[in-house]
Amino acid sequence: MPTPAGTQYKFVNQNSKLCMEVAGISLDPGAAVDQWTCNGQANQSFTLTPQNNGFAIIAAHSGLCLASASLTAQGPQITQQACNGTALQTWQISGMSVKTLPSKWTAPYNLTLVPAAANLPDGTVVAWSADSQVDFTSGEVTPGNTYTAIFNPATGTSKQVLVTNTGHDMFCPGIVNLPDGRIFVTGGSSSDKTSFYTPSTHAWSSGDLMNIPRGYEGSVTLSNGDVFLVGGSWNGGMGGKRMKAFALMRLSSVTHSVNNEQRRVPVSFTVGTAGEYLVAIPSDPGVVVPGYYMLFALNAKGVPSVSRTLLIQ
Repeated sequence: MPTPAGTQYKFVNQNSKLCMEVAGISLDPGAAVDQWTCNGQANQSFTLTPQNNGFAIIAAHSGLCLASASLTAQGPQITQQACNGTALQTWQISGMSVKTLPSKWTAPYNLTLVPAAANLPDGTVVAWSADSQVDFTSGEVTPGNTYTAIFNPATGTSKQVLVTNTGHDMFCPGIVNLPDGRIFVTGGSSSDKTSFYTPSTHAWSSGDLMNIPRGYEGSVTLSNGDVFLVGGSWNGGMGGKRMKAFALMRLSSVTHSVNNEQRRVPVSFTVGTAGEYLVAIPSDPGVVVPGYYMLFALNAKGVPSVSRTLLIQ
């Protein structure tokens, strides 16, 4: 029977009064489990973790799980093994029960497209992919169509429709549920477009163009019903993403109202093959005096990024 010992347990044979232990204090998988005089050593202490309507019994000293060699055979069968959650490592313990939740995952459903998705008030799910069911057209110039589907979790069925009337390729957009039950989709491959899905009519319609084209953005419905968008863009300089300049700003050192370290150094840069920016620091120590600098990136409007502090030696 298990006897609590702090957050761990020891198992005592009611007939022999001996304790269950991992033989020889072994740390190795396959080590035998036997009974021995109770001595309080770590190889006689175990933790319990719920699994599969039972418990995993984990040796405190090794972190390995007690495992039976067979589900049916009798004899000296128990060893410690790497934990794997199988039936051979699941134990029923008298006087202890596992609290099971009524919820569980179903088997996977097969859909005809690779979806983005949004829940609808009636319990169905509206899903869509791109201008292809299982792929997408890269870049900004796409056919402007989107494969959509309505999935019914209760029946496991879906009905697919190709949406062409909006001219909106909705691959990787922002998605929100509106207070009136509609779904609002912003940007994506057609990065300046917006679309509405109306559940009552099962229809897609176009919305206003966005001031800043976006894709992969974050979006959230506010308490007043407005929608807040942030971030996004993956193509070129959409959304002010492309940097036009970089500059080093020397960290300040002020005395008597004079900043003795005041120094701004424009730096040149190139764009790498993966779209990264490669900044060229001037090698002249008379221009870039060794020390700490803030490196700023500036977009086309001259708006600086949050700086990264560099030590230039």
